[in-house]
Amino acid sequence: MSRRQRRCAEKLKASLYLIPASRAPLRRIFVGGKDILLAYANGKARVWNVETMEFRRSTGIDAADEMLQTGKWSEV
Repeated sequence: MSRRQRRCAEKLKASLYLIPASRAPLRRIFVGGKDILLAYANGKARVWNVETMEFRRSTGIDAADEMLQTGKWSEV
C-alpha cells in the first residue's frame, strides 16, 4: 500500500463509527452541519452529532421535517 493510500485509509477509518440500530427499518438519512438525522419507518427520527458521536434527540417525523426545513440538510 502506498503512503497516499495509507493516509486515505486512516482518514476513512477515523470518520467511520456505529450508530445504535432501531427495530424499525431505516427509511431516510440526512446530513446537516455536524448532525446526522435518521428517519425510521415507525415515524420516529433520531439526531446524532457526528463530531462528538453523541445522541442529541429522538423526535417524531413531523418535528424532524420541520427541522429539515429550517437548516441546510442533504439527503444521503
